[in-house]
Amino acid sequence: MLGALIRDLAQTRVNGAAPTITASRDPRLPIPDLPAHFVFPQPFEEIDALWGRLITDAQAVWPIAPETDGALAKLSASVLAFERLLLGSTPKAVRVTQSKFKTLRRLNIAKIPAVPGSRIWETPPGSPSGYVLKPDDGAGAADTRYFETFSGLQSWLDGQPHDRAFMVQPFMKGELASLSVLFLDGRAELLTCNRQTVTLEESVFRLEMIELGAMESRRAAFSELAEKVAAAFPGLWGYGGIDVICQGDNIEGDDIHVLEINPRLTTSYVGLHDALGVNPAQLVLDLATGGNLPHLTVRPAPVTITL
Repeated sequence: MLGALIRDLAQTRVNGAAPTITASRDPRLPIPDLPAHFVFPQPFEEIDALWGRLITDAQAVWPIAPETDGALAKLSASVLAFERLLLGSTPKAVRVTQSKFKTLRRLNIAKIPAVPGSRIWETPPGSPSGYVLKPDDGAGAADTRYFETFSGLQSWLDGQPHDRAFMVQPFMKGELASLSVLFLDGRAELLTCNRQTVTLEESVFRLEMIELGAMESRRAAFSELAEKVAAAFPGLWGYGGIDVICQGDNIEGDDIHVLEINPRLTTSYVGLHDALGVNPAQLVLDLATGGNLPHLTVRPAPVTITL
């Protein structure tokens, strides 16, 4: 994601000028061959101090961070605290969507179909196909597990530290999809409709492949869903993703349920430029300079990302 974003940003123009790109880097990792200036933490420098140093020197900041442990919300809030332009969703929107339970509650209030869920201390409704256990603030499929029975789920939890919140959901069979979306002030423009391939190995889910543009037959229903999500979460801004599960062959959308909302770059972004034939980073910068949501009429070309 970092490489794709930097390459896209290097091709953008703001008021006719190319941006100067700076990115933080772990000193244990090699410097990638990318058109950016990489900054490393100084000896004994804490991450918050590094962020502050970089944010102070920037005009705009595009955070790349997981929601886990509030990392993305904290970084986003720091950008606003230093009065710099945040190229991402508001900290408030991030805090809501980083919690799968809070997201579900907001979706239910807005009457947007979503996969039901409950806290681990609540007994969920019976599920003949089993249960899914996921961290409340997890990113992607990290630490997401499948259990045939609720008692088996509880037994596994009994052996884990009790310092992390989890959510339990019924396992729903269906086709997994992710939506790449541009958000602006409670509105949305759907960019691509992507199919996800997720495998289950030793009760652990793993995202194996994303096929951008592979579910365009459902575009009308997905676009309507994206607009409803944007209205329910008005703090979403710029690029984001919506993960859904589709049951049956009804392309009208009655069988689409939201799994989670990602207020950040997603893995699908890696292939977005090639799929659209348009620079998605430029679309986001255009939003920041007072533009409106674009209306893209091009049909995305198929692009496959293998993880």
